[in-house]
Amino acid sequence: MGYNYATFILDKGKKGVKNMTSPAQFIRQVKQEVAKITWLPRSDVLRGTFIVIVASVMLAAFLLCVDLLFARVVGAIVGG
Repeated sequence: MGYNYATFILDKGKKGVKNMTSPAQFIRQVKQEVAKITWLPRSDVLRGTFIVIVASVMLAAFLLCVDLLFARVVGAIVGG
């Protein structure tokens, strides 16, 4: 059984029920957590992005060739 807002307010003082934080406090906590992140250098991100794009294009070209090959083989078998 889950908590709705009314039960949360009634049970607020009980052990195990967490107090709600204000939106401003939540934003402060988010900023503190984001400050702890170790971000990759821009050059690493760009290099990784380039590798993913190149690999995607190569895979798409390979799948296009396989699809065309299967279409010709099936067309030859069916007589189309």
